[in-house]
Order: sequence, then structure tokens, then C-alpha cells
Amino acid sequence: MTPMSLVYAAAMAGYVALAVVVLYGNRKSPLSWTTALLLVSLAVWSFEDVAHGNPAVPPGAFGNIGAVGWLTFPSLFVLFALVFTRRKRVLWSWPVYPVLFGIPAFFIYLQWTGRLMSLYQRHAFGWTTVWRGTVWPILYFVYYFVSVLFAISLILRFRNRTVRPAERRQAGLIALTATVALVLGTSSDVLFPNFVSFPIPELAGIFNLIWAAGLFVSVTRYGLLSVTPAAAAGDILAAMSDALLLLSFEGRIVTINQGAVELFGYTQADLAGRSADALFAQRVEFRRALEQAITEGALHLSEITCITRDGRNVPASASARVMRERSGIVTGVVWVLRDITERKQAE
Repeated sequence: MTPMSLVYAAAMAGYVALAVVVLYGNRKSPLSWTTALLLVSLAVWSFEDVAHGNPAVPPGAFGNIGAVGWLTFPSLFVLFALVFTRRKRVLWSWPVYPVLFGIPAFFIYLQWTGRLMSLYQRHAFGWTTVWRGTVWPILYFVYYFVSVLFAISLILRFRNRTVRPAERRQAGLIALTATVALVLGTSSDVLFPNFVSFPIPELAGIFNLIWAAGLFVSVTRYGLLSVTPAAAAGDILAAMSDALLLLSFEGRIVTINQGAVELFGYTQADLAGRSADALFAQRVEFRRALEQAITEGALHLSEITCITRDGRNVPASASARVMRERSGIVTGVVWVLRDITERKQAE
């Protein structure tokens, strides 16, 4: 293998390794799967580059395989952005998926039938591609730029909207590394070949490692910001007489203990995944209290009114404390509620 082929092969191995680490960290998370799929698409793209880096290897067959990677990654990035920014209404809309996957499937067909790239040019460092002088490459570049810029804009809007520092850092890092990779990759593979007289290697697959590193750091250092019932030490929860709610960042219920079942009259299955503010009479105040707890790390309320399954209003004192990973990243919020009905009656 030539030095360029080794570099491309190392990049491909890096993408695969990062995808495995992401999935191993949380196989039940949709964000883990979309991140892994995005990294795999970059790995398939680099598979084509392994042949491009060796002048002695005809790149034709490799190019058709690698096209699956560079033609699908824009749509996969949009899917990742939708999952990352929690656009559930869009994700549950079925017309989204024929668009997300139908467009790259169409361009894959064009590539496999020779309508995107016309030929490969051989150089001392390897091969470069030549696009056909038709409308199809132009439409591909429109799809590529619109998809990537749309995904980055979604992530930046989410960063500006969220009040959680960890999510702001996570979104900022992903958007920054994706933008850097987009600029460098487009320059080396699109702009330079058309405006520079001397040939240069196609390096987008290498520059995408910057983006992959941003995704990896976001997942491993800042976490996927998910929380599981196991994180709440179930045996301790079962022994508590007070009601305890384990909430995600969004204020959705992950798990409850027996005390909460007795206070509200709902089972764990009834409440799992529901927004916790439905359990309180002052919904707006509860949301503000949740945001304050996340910002300050802890919170105590002398009184809050709970709504039971049968519609009764029950006064309770409440305290909240954030849960953190070893890295210090907040992953959820624990709420402890104590029924103060007897005290109120005595007063």
C-alpha cells in the first residue's frame, strides 16, 4: 500500500472504531444508533479513498461502493440533527423518511449508472475524480450543501435555546467540527480541482476525522445526556417512604419508587416517558423550578401541589438534586416529595 492508502485506511479504521465505541456506550439510545450510522457512512466513503490513494489499483468498483458513504452521509447528518435536537414531531412524521433516504438512493443509482462521475484521472499520489458536465452533479451539490447546512443550523438553534450548559457545549462542538470539516473537505475535493492548475489528493475523507472527533468527544466526555432506571439504585428507592421521581433533562419521568405510586396513584408503566409537570397543579412553576434545579444543582420547595390520579390536590414539600456522571456532566434530576397534608391540617 502507498502512504496515501495507509492514511485513508487508518481513517476508515478510526471511523469504525468510533462507531463501535458509541454503540457500546449506549445501545438503547436512538442518538447512539444515528451517530454510529453517520460514522459508518464516513468509513464506507474512506473505503473508496483507500483505492484512490494507490495509482496501481483501478478505483472503479471501489468508487461505486464508496459512493454509498458520500451520497448518504448528508441525509444521515440531518437524521442525527433531528434526533439530537429532539424533533420528535418531525421524526414521527412518515413522509420525512422517503425524502431522507429516497434522495441519496436516487443519486446512488445515478453514480452506479455512470451519470455523476465521468472518469478517474491517475496521478503520482493516486486517483482523482472528474464530474460529468450535466445537471446531475449540480443537483447533488445542492442536496449536499442544503442538507449539511440545515443540520448545522438545527444544532446551533438548539444550542441557543437550551439552558443546560452540557448540551450547549455538546451542540457547539458538533457544529464547529462539522463546519470545519465541511469547509476543508469542500475546498480539497470541489474547489481546488476546478480552480487550481495542479492536482491535489482528495482529502475530504481525512478532514472528516475532525468532525468524527467532535462527535466522539461529545459522546464520551459530555455523554449522550441519557439516564436509565439503573442509575437510580433501585433497592434504595424501594425502601424510601417519600415519593421519588427520576426525571430526564426534558422533565420526562424515567422511573418512580413505591412512595410515588402511593402518592399519585399511578404505576411505573403509567408514568414512564410522560412529562412530570402533569403531576403538579402549577405546571409553569414546576418547569421553572426544574430549570433552576438544573442550573444550581439543587433546589428545595416548602410547598407544591400534587395532582393524584383521582384528581385530588395533595400538598407536598419538594427537594431536587441533579445527577452527574463521573465527568461531572448532569444526566438527570431526582425529585423527592413528602406529603404534608397532616401538617397543613394541623396548621
